[in-house]
Amino acid sequence: MEGAFGLLEPLPQGDGVVPRIEDAAVDLVLIPGLAFSSKGARIGFGGGYYDRALEGVAGADRPVRMGLCFSSVLDPPEAPIPVAPHDVPMHVVVTEQGIVDCTG
Repeated sequence: MEGAFGLLEPLPQGDGVVPRIEDAAVDLVLIPGLAFSSKGARIGFGGGYYDRALEGVAGADRPVRMGLCFSSVLDPPEAPIPVAPHDVPMHVVVTEQGIVDCTG
């Protein structure tokens, strides 16, 4: 289905539940965001879709969770990125200036 900004999104399952990503099925998940921290925290668009889809693999090495953003919104100076218990961190964040390893 078409979501915000014309991006294609998977349809929710019949009961409205977001499909989950299983670590055996996917090697890489590209995750957009409004801002990221170099520790892997993310501010998205407020729906919690990615966190719910990834909650079953939150502590796993696979799939690799790769955040995508511009360098100007990595570790924004206005305030640190808030983190809630349900947030799933990124392994890496990629900007136009390079790749940030968030696992260390």
